[in-house]
Parts: sequence; structure tokens; C-alpha cells
Amino acid sequence: MKYIYWDSNCFIGYLKDEEYGRDARNGVVQAVGRGEAKLVTSVFTMVEVVKCRIKEKGELSVFDRKQRQDLENCFSPDNGVLLINVDRETASMARCAVWDYNVDPKDAIHVGSALQFCEVMVGEDDELVFQTFDKNLIKRAQGCGGIKFEEPNVADYPYQLSADFTG
Repeated sequence: MKYIYWDSNCFIGYLKDEEYGRDARNGVVQAVGRGEAKLVTSVFTMVEVVKCRIKEKGELSVFDRKQRQDLENCFSPDNGVLLINVDRETASMARCAVWDYNVDPKDAIHVGSALQFCEVMVGEDDELVFQTFDKNLIKRAQGCGGIKFEEPNVADYPYQLSADFTG
């Protein structure tokens, strides 16, 4: 099984329908919907996305009432998003990412969550890829725990436009 860990900025871009990376994010969501991959993230993501900076505008954004329901639906177990709890072991792994890879502490929680998921859930034939739009995190964390850190790429998960010719 292929597991894709999404950093909070991937969820923010998806939920806010940001232009940058839209097709790549939508391609990942479609791959998950087809059962080709599973989406993984930290429980911290559920909080981080509530109040965020919109990349294209640089302004602070808070979810309105309608978007709150979208947020709840996004992280629903029915959508197949696997949430990783942060416990002492996960925090310890995150701390090592700060010390050994100079990862920012807020990002290290995500790295630690991905490492914990790998240790507990990822089997011999499975793969976990950590996706983020944070270029500094990709550069710093590369190689940490053998995880591949990358920006979502439409070439890996092509977005399929659906067409309705019945109308």
C-alpha cells in the first residue's frame, strides 16, 4: 500500500482551493478515492488548518460556518484520512528531527508523526511519502527515517477531469 502523509499546508490548499498545486492535490485525492493510496496526517493538522495564511494572498484566513462543515467532513473517518495521535514516542521522534535535521519544531511534529506511522503501520511492501509545499522542510528533512519528502506532483497523481455529456 502507498501511504501519503500530507502536511497541514496540503490540506489548507485543498480546503481553500488554492491555485498553486491544485491539480496535484486533487490528483492525490482522486488516487485515494480509487484506493490506490491512503492519506495520513497528524491530529495537529485538524487544528492548524483552522486559522491559516493563504499562500497567494498572504492574508490570514479563518474557516466560516460552511467551511467548518467541509473541515469536519475532510477529517471524517468515512473519507479514509488516517489520523496519527501525538504521544510521548511521537514527540521524541519529532525532537530528534529538530536536533538531527534542524527541522522547525512545528514541522517536526509532522515529521515525528510520519516516523511513528512508519514504525507502527508501514509494512515491508508498503511505502510512505511525505508531501508538503514547504521547500525548507523538504530540504532539511530529506532522508530522515528513510522517508521521501516531496512536493505534491501532478505527474505522480494525474488529476482526471470528469466530464458529463448527458446534458
